[in-house]
Amino acid sequence: MKKFILLASLVVLSACGVSSTDGVVSRGKNSGGFLGLAEKANVEVTGEKALAGTNQVVVGAFKVGFAESSKQTRQAGGGLLGSGTGGRAQGNVRLDGVSEDLKKAITEAAYNDFVAQLKSKGFTVVNSSQFFGSKQYSGVKKYDFPYVMDNSGFLSSYGRTTFYQPSAFGAQGIMFMNDIQGVTGGFGFSNGDMSAAEFSKETGIPVVSATYIVDFAAAGGHGGKWSSSASVQVGQSLAVTSGTVKFVKDMTSTFNSGAAAISLGQPIESGQEFGQVVEETSTANRAVQETANVLSVLMGGGTNRAKDFVVHADPSLYKAQSLSVLKLTNEALIGKAASLR
Repeated sequence: MKKFILLASLVVLSACGVSSTDGVVSRGKNSGGFLGLAEKANVEVTGEKALAGTNQVVVGAFKVGFAESSKQTRQAGGGLLGSGTGGRAQGNVRLDGVSEDLKKAITEAAYNDFVAQLKSKGFTVVNSSQFFGSKQYSGVKKYDFPYVMDNSGFLSSYGRTTFYQPSAFGAQGIMFMNDIQGVTGGFGFSNGDMSAAEFSKETGIPVVSATYIVDFAAAGGHGGKWSSSASVQVGQSLAVTSGTVKFVKDMTSTFNSGAAAISLGQPIESGQEFGQVVEETSTANRAVQETANVLSVLMGGGTNRAKDFVVHADPSLYKAQSLSVLKLTNEALIGKAASLR
């Protein structure tokens, strides 16, 4: 029996691997097209007809989300002849060393650059107070900022992103459709898109919304349906992983494209180190996992392994690199919008 348990333990040790590197981990390319066989374009556009003739704009929303923790996972399928229970490797990673004040400062600078880029690309930017003081804005559902998007789940504290908006926008702001995962901006007349469309129709000024997410970690590894094992290697990777600029001119329907959305198809990465990655998995957690894995192997199941990591950021490097990728995102999205007017 001891030999059998020892054999099972050896299987556990080799089945799933979770590790880290202080180096930068590239995210690779986002796939798209039929069955995901092609790469997405760097910038993707929908509703471009709404950009035609657009000159004056008013910025109605601007949000930068900062990822604070995440789960990097690879799932094994059990191999070609397996039962689909090959197990899972997961790296839980959190960010340390980036204060709320720093995030606010980055958001302010990114917003100022956003407005400057709009102007440099030929748009006339109307003071946002014209929209904020309108009857259309007064009826929109408001959200408190900073706004937390929490995907952590019951058994994990990893998966939080906090969104900030410029100080000029106040402590509350509005949401547009698909601004933030799981938030539509309300329904009916409380919907940001509808209120912006009504404002634009009345004044002739399209409303612009921008939403970005700055992430700090990525992972390499292997897994998949035909693999009997899985592995994850967590590393730092500062990047804008999601970014959309929306121009709302009118209501969108089957017969009318009233809004244009210009989005990143691929992440914009800094490609530079900004901190140190340190493991912080507790000894007790390790023991519980290995005991469960031995029992799972003895019962013919797969193995699961998770480790916890923290990225200790250098605040000055984090700020400089965040601003760099946000400015590149502004340039890419606004530049594309300007070319389609």
